[in-house]
Amino acid sequence: MALRLPRAPQQRPVAASRYLLLAALASALALHAGNLPVWLLALVALLSAWWLARELRAWRAPPAVLRIAATLLMVVALYQEYGTVFGLHAGTGWLTGMAGLKFLELRRKQRDYALVFALVCLLLVAAGLYQQDLSRALLIALVFVLALWMLAAAAQPDGLGNGVALRQALVVLVLAVPLAATLYFFFPRIQGSLWGLDGQAMFGRAGLAERLRPGSLSSLAKDAAVAFRVQFDGAPPPPAQRYWRVLVLDASNGFEWFASGRPTIPEPVVFAGAPVDYRVTLEPQHRGRLPLLDLPAALPPGAVAGTAFTARDPAQAGQRYQYRARSWPRYRIAGGGLPDPQRWLALPVDTDPGVRALAARLAQEAGGSVPRFIRLTLAHFADGFRYTLNPPPMRRDPVAEFLLEHHQGYCEHFAAALVTLARAAGVPARVVVGYQGGELNPGRGYYLVRQSSAHAWTELWLAELGWWRVDPTAAVAPARIEFGSEVLGELLAAGRAPEVDAGRQLLGRRQAQWLAHAWRDARLWWDGANHGFSNWVTSYGPERQLQLLRELGMRHPDRNALVMGLATGVGVVLLVLSLALLRPANRPDPLRRHWDRFCTRLERIGLARRSWEGPLEFSERVALARPDLAEPVGEITRTYIAARYGGEDCGEAFKNRVRAFRSAPRPA
Repeated sequence: MALRLPRAPQQRPVAASRYLLLAALASALALHAGNLPVWLLALVALLSAWWLARELRAWRAPPAVLRIAATLLMVVALYQEYGTVFGLHAGTGWLTGMAGLKFLELRRKQRDYALVFALVCLLLVAAGLYQQDLSRALLIALVFVLALWMLAAAAQPDGLGNGVALRQALVVLVLAVPLAATLYFFFPRIQGSLWGLDGQAMFGRAGLAERLRPGSLSSLAKDAAVAFRVQFDGAPPPPAQRYWRVLVLDASNGFEWFASGRPTIPEPVVFAGAPVDYRVTLEPQHRGRLPLLDLPAALPPGAVAGTAFTARDPAQAGQRYQYRARSWPRYRIAGGGLPDPQRWLALPVDTDPGVRALAARLAQEAGGSVPRFIRLTLAHFADGFRYTLNPPPMRRDPVAEFLLEHHQGYCEHFAAALVTLARAAGVPARVVVGYQGGELNPGRGYYLVRQSSAHAWTELWLAELGWWRVDPTAAVAPARIEFGSEVLGELLAAGRAPEVDAGRQLLGRRQAQWLAHAWRDARLWWDGANHGFSNWVTSYGPERQLQLLRELGMRHPDRNALVMGLATGVGVVLLVLSLALLRPANRPDPLRRHWDRFCTRLERIGLARRSWEGPLEFSERVALARPDLAEPVGEITRTYIAARYGGEDCGEAFKNRVRAFRSAPRPA
């Protein structure tokens, strides 16, 4: 006959824990507000409200048949919505659906609250997969503390109060952090991002478009999102040399420029001056294009060469990615014979005759000299053309409308027009798209390149020099190159010419405005914190881990040293935690502390409690000795016995009565 041990009765969670449950689950789902269908969030909200009403009004739970039918309907609806059970979107949807269905059978039992806690934790993990930055990490941490609070409140005896449950949750969290940090920093890392996801798991910004069309860059002019950050090993190049190469476009259909995909014969390069070494932290973007300072000497490890000194890494698409590179800001793409010149001269057959006539006139004035043709074209742009963040729509023939009608545009209009005029005049030319500039974060020593720094310029072929960078923006809006897109936007908004002197005056006024200066410093500080979080958390890989070991004193760290460090660190943390947990507790629980405080106050007026006296016997003796205190002492004692031994929710009432007893009179 099997021996059956009696099962301990399970304690019902305190009433306040149900509100904590709703708050924790609602907060976790709020982090997914933009990732889940509205109907699913609305259904979970409706079911949670129905469960709360059932709790407050003591309604009966729905029958099993209704719960099974609701579950089947939810399964069908979720499969219709996602068509699969795999992937980040579908997985998050199924977790949310499970959370909603749980309200159909949720009781005030500890195991139900523990299950909801597990669901909240899974939803928080999914929230971290969608977005990985410091603000999201802090929100996830806050919701996790709220969930721990709910779990502690559900497990505590009645009468201890929510403050005790919160302290218990925080103690558990503080005890777990050292061990989690040790495992995180010293457990051998694999190559890749924090979560080891493929390129479609992260949903970063798309970044630069693969095709240059009217509005493709001007639409990013007010986008302050970070594109990448750059840490230079030495002195950074001046603003006029901070061109970040991403795409080279060689073909046009008259409306947009794009890469034809034809293979490019490697072009010889002559470098001058000293190279610049730097590290780029690229924010997630879908296409895996790698911005490289013009002109890169070599590609980062794992990168694939693109057209004309561009690079991409398809394996890193959609992930935050760090790579090191070396570039020469001063260079010359060697001249001589140009391979496949027709590729760099091709224009659509329907190119506007007015554009061809303008190109012929400029070429005739240049007298066959390409440098003079470039100077004349840039002078033509500077005389009568206007640089604007809000160019007029150009839907028919953008180049012709820009050159012959509107005479105003953004960098993509000037770059496309210059390449078109050059090709029409018989000068090989191509469009280069990337970023220009960067904002220094003085506190962290790196440069911040935003999406608003997206830029287009041109390269023209000179027989004696080779490919030569020509930026028409520098001729019409030099403040954009010297001070960046933010200063340019403020100058244009104020109706001022985008000149260098005007930019200097604007920066001088900024320094005098302490509030604006403080706001800018705060933004840079927050970005620095995000950058540190990216380096040590989301981008923490094998290279960074070995660097940490070197900083800790290991000259030649390897896997064996990593395992030894992990074992040592875990052992030390477990030893410290064990000593802390095994130390006898000196402080009683809150009810006992307030009872001892009450007894101390009675002792001060000559009524000390004897060691063998229980609360009731002590109260009776006090009533005989001091009849004037019989009523308040009796109320305090009865409340203490009800909270301590009766399991009633009257802990707060007991504390309040003890506090009110401070003014007990001394005997005459």
